[in-house]
Amino acid sequence: MSHKKPIPPVAAGAAPRPRCPVCGMATYSRSGTHPQCMQTSHDRLLRQANKPPVVPPAAGV
Repeated sequence: MSHKKPIPPVAAGAAPRPRCPVCGMATYSRSGTHPQCMQTSHDRLLRQANKPPVVPPAAGV
């Protein structure tokens, strides 16, 4: 055969893909975070922000 297989980018010395800080998997997105992971973390922050404040029971009532 006269054709050689292409060299994989990792073996050719290409930089490794960035890792998502939320799930730890390799990502192709520009921000470095998967869109679904970003939405999950945003939803978690909203849930924490919308929790009603904890009011201690009145003493002596």
